[in-house]
Amino acid sequence: MRLRIRENALCAFLAAAGTATMAWLGLYGFAWSDYETEARPAFGALTHGHVLEFLRLAPAYGGSLVERAPFALLPGLWGGGELAVYRMVALPCLLAAAVSVALRADACRWSTNALASGRAGSLRC
Repeated sequence: MRLRIRENALCAFLAAAGTATMAWLGLYGFAWSDYETEARPAFGALTHGHVLEFLRLAPAYGGSLVERAPFALLPGLWGGGELAVYRMVALPCLLAAAVSVALRADACRWSTNALASGRAGSLRC
């Protein structure tokens, strides 16, 4: 188990650093974005307890909003405002990106090891 952790430490660190960079650059505010005009009204209705209004105001990609709806309710626990809701609903996407990068890096390492050992598997990295 420790060997696996040691082998993946660099990939995990790079995925975390990339996620932190994306968060720093993209989550400073939502002004002049599609979130402001499309998703914010729906999440605003949800945070005020109006579930049916949330579903009515959800844009065409409302399925994505429904999946992230529980995260929109979390800032209410500490009195967070609209910016906190924006950041919290982005969190699942950032985590998915980090996992995706880590899995891709692991797949590339596996393919490289297979080539080095003479078992030329899929090398689509």
